[in-house]
Amino acid sequence: MKKSINEDEHASSDEFGKFLFDLYSISSRVRVNEFRPKVFALLDRLLRIDSAWWGTGLIKNQKFVVAQSSLYKLESDFLSEYVKVLDQDPLVKTVNEKDGIAIEWTGGRDGPPVVNEFDMRYGLYYGITCTQKDPSSGAGMFISVYRNQRGPKFNEAERLIMQSALGHLVQAWAINLRLGLASESSAQIPETCLIDAHGRIVEISHAFVDKLHAEFPDWDGDVLPDKLRNLFVDEQGDFFRGKSINVWSAKGPGNQILLQCGPLRRSVLTPREESVALAFAKGSSYKEIATSLNLSPGTVRSYLTQCYSKLDVKNKIELGNALATK
Repeated sequence: MKKSINEDEHASSDEFGKFLFDLYSISSRVRVNEFRPKVFALLDRLLRIDSAWWGTGLIKNQKFVVAQSSLYKLESDFLSEYVKVLDQDPLVKTVNEKDGIAIEWTGGRDGPPVVNEFDMRYGLYYGITCTQKDPSSGAGMFISVYRNQRGPKFNEAERLIMQSALGHLVQAWAINLRLGLASESSAQIPETCLIDAHGRIVEISHAFVDKLHAEFPDWDGDVLPDKLRNLFVDEQGDFFRGKSINVWSAKGPGNQILLQCGPLRRSVLTPREESVALAFAKGSSYKEIATSLNLSPGTVRSYLTQCYSKLDVKNKIELGNALATK
């Protein structure tokens, strides 16, 4: 049986301090796809949990979209099975209305029968759940920690620890995302998404969640919308022009693909392609462009080939005209 933190146990403050030190240390030194699994181990050490679920989601038009999901000691079908019952789960409404507040609950008996059955199937006898929304996008991060039937039930001290940890978890995640996905501005979270070779979302920023849902209202999360998955995974394309956003791709760590999005642009060029094209049209050589943008001359040549193709031009003069009129 896991030992519960006593509400009067002062040593827990030392444990929480160690948790924060390790959390921020991890945020600056591990890859994006390694961050959440590492943090799960820290939460286990802090709260003695049996399992956990940490994801990014969005509630719009009374629909809960789980855009990204990371599991700790839970079966791989956990999310697909939960999607079948989430509309009947009263906890969704409760945590949405109490943003930033950790909710302690007991599973398997207070909800509708299908939700109770789900809880028992995955050993969710005792839990703490909390969310923190991004005010600009409406998307947010949710975290649930669980104990199985051996318990014990989470107490008030542990609920407060989880509530105190929430803001730090979100901040450390943001640091890891900025550093790991090479944001052009170290002060802002990039509007970015990391997917695996099958189009499943490994990590995603809140702004990207909101914009994907706006472009694809029927998208139900976790995997890229079919149109994007077919383009970036199956066809290995590098650019999507939508009704409200543009999305472009780059090579990610391992076999993963890094996607970034931005507002609808009149040009079909990605930001990097446009930078190369503008410099070339103004008279800079391949070597000069390569030096100024920290690229190789071969990469510059490749970008220009893509620019000529996308803009349907044949020489530098036509390229300059196309850029001037876009």
